[in-house]
Amino acid sequence: LKPTAMMLPLIFWLLPMIRADFDSYHLHTFLNNSVAPCANFYRHVCSVSMTANDTVARKSELYYEDLAKELQSRTRNNPVMNDIAEARADLNCIFDADVYSTILNERCKSDFDCYFEEYLYFFKLYNKTHENVDDSLKFYSTHGNKTNNRNINQSKKATSRMVELLYKNSDHNITKAFNESVSYYQLMNDRLFVMELLNKNATANYVGLEKINNLAKQMQEVIKRRLQETSWMKPINEFGFSILGQYLTILDELIFFTDFDCFDRNLTTMRQMNHDFTSRYFENNKRTTGCTWFDVVHSANTTDIQLEKKYSASYQEEVDYGRVGMTFMYNAFNYMDASMIAVSGPTFYPINENTTDAGNLAFAYILGHEIYHSFVTEALQNRSEEYKNEADCLAEHYNQTCQVFAESECNSGSKTFSEDGPDLEGVRAAYELLKQKYTSDQLMDYEYPDLKITRDQSYFYAVALRWCRDIANSEYREHSPENIRINGMFSQMPEFSRAFECKPDDPLYSEPDQVCYLFGPNSKGKHANVTKEDIKGSSAVIETFDQGA
Repeated sequence: LKPTAMMLPLIFWLLPMIRADFDSYHLHTFLNNSVAPCANFYRHVCSVSMTANDTVARKSELYYEDLAKELQSRTRNNPVMNDIAEARADLNCIFDADVYSTILNERCKSDFDCYFEEYLYFFKLYNKTHENVDDSLKFYSTHGNKTNNRNINQSKKATSRMVELLYKNSDHNITKAFNESVSYYQLMNDRLFVMELLNKNATANYVGLEKINNLAKQMQEVIKRRLQETSWMKPINEFGFSILGQYLTILDELIFFTDFDCFDRNLTTMRQMNHDFTSRYFENNKRTTGCTWFDVVHSANTTDIQLEKKYSASYQEEVDYGRVGMTFMYNAFNYMDASMIAVSGPTFYPINENTTDAGNLAFAYILGHEIYHSFVTEALQNRSEEYKNEADCLAEHYNQTCQVFAESECNSGSKTFSEDGPDLEGVRAAYELLKQKYTSDQLMDYEYPDLKITRDQSYFYAVALRWCRDIANSEYREHSPENIRINGMFSQMPEFSRAFECKPDDPLYSEPDQVCYLFGPNSKGKHANVTKEDIKGSSAVIETFDQGA
C-alpha cells in the first residue's frame, strides 16, 4: 500500500474520542474562589493561572487543529503547499532589479507582448495597493501596446520599478504579508482534509445539528416576543410601516448555517473550489521576480481575487467560498445582507457534546448575539429616541465598567456598542429559555452538588467560562475585552444578582430599575444615569484580583 493509503486507519485510531464535559472540568479545576462572584465574575471564573490552551474555547479549536496536523503528511504531494513551504524558507530574499531583468529577458526574449503582459499584471497589483498612482503608469497601461510605443526597454523599466515598490510595500512585515496571502488556501486544504476524515468517521451524525437548529428556532421565538413587547417599535409611520414589522420580517428570514451541515457533508463544491484554486494559482505563477515568497504572495492574492469574482453569482456562493477558507475557531458570523448566520464548529462541537442544559444555553446566547446583530444598528438610533437613550445608557455603562475592571487598554463604550448590545440582549434571551424550561425551585437545585453551584448559577458560569482568554496579549477594536464583556453583561442582569445573592454594595449588583434595556417591555428610553460610583467597590475588585488564583 502507498503511505497515504496506510495513514487513514492510523488516524482513525488517533482520532480523539471526545467524552469529557469541558464545563465540569473547568469548574472543578480553574475556579478562583479568592475572587467573589459578585466582585469580579470574570476573574472568579477565569483564573490568572490558566494558560490559553486551558480555556474551553481553545480546547474545542485544538480538536480540529490537531486533526489537521495529523493530516499534514497528505500535503507532501500537494504542489501548492510545496510552493508555500519553499517560499516560507525564502522570506529573507531581497529584490534585485538585475536578477529580475535577466529572468524576464530569458522568458520573453524579443516578444514585446510578453513584456507588456508582465507590465499589466504588476500594474493591476500596484494600482490596487497604492494611493495616488502616477498618471504616466495609468496612461501606459492603455497606450503602451500601440504601434508607436512598443518599446521593450521602457516596459521593462516601468515594470521593474513597480515590482521594486511592491517589495518595499511588503518590507515592514514580510512574514505577516506572506501568512495572510497563503492562509486562505492552507485553511481550505485543512478544512477539506478534516471534513473528509470526520465524514468517514461519521462525526457529523453526533455533533448535535438537530439540537442546534431547535435552539435557533427557540431563540427566534424568544426574540420575536421581546420585539413585540417593545412599545416604541409599534408606531406606524406616514407610509404605513413600523419598525416592528420590519424587524419581524428580518427575524423570520434568517437562515442558519453550521459546520457539518450539507455543505460540509457533500464535499463536491469544496473539492471543486480547491481544484479551481490550484489550477488558477499555477496559471498566475508563470512569472518570477527572483524571490519565491514574493511570487507566491501575488499568485495567491490574484487567484483569490479571481475566485471571489467567480463565486459571486449569488450571496450563497459568496458565503460558501468564504466558509471554505474559514479557520476552525470559536466564532459565529451574521451576513446581514443575505440574512444568514454561520456558526463555526468549535463553537458547538466538541465543546457542547457532554455539557449540561446550561452549556447548551451558553451556545444559545451566541446565537442570540448573532441574531441581535440584525437589530442593533446605528440607523435605528436615528429612528427612535427611546432606543437612542437606551443605547447611550448602555454605552456609558460599558465605559464605566471599563474604568473599573480594565486589565489592559480598554475603549469600551460607544466604540464597542455594536458588539456589547447584542451581547447583553443575547444573554438575556438565552436566560429566558432557561426560565421556560425550569421552575423557580428547579433553578435552585444543584447542578454541581460538590461545588454547591445551582442550575441558575450554572448558566452564568457556562457563559463566562467560554470567554476566558489571554487578555493581555489580545487586540480589541469593535469588541470589548472579555473581562469587560462578562462583567458588563452580568452587572446589567438583576437575575445574576439574585442567583449569587449579591449585596447592594457589590460591584456587579443591579436592580431592574438601574439597568439599560435595548428591547423588551422595560425598554422605555429612560436612560439610567450610570456613574462610576454605580459600579461599586472598584478598589476591592482590583485588590482581590491582585491576589491571583
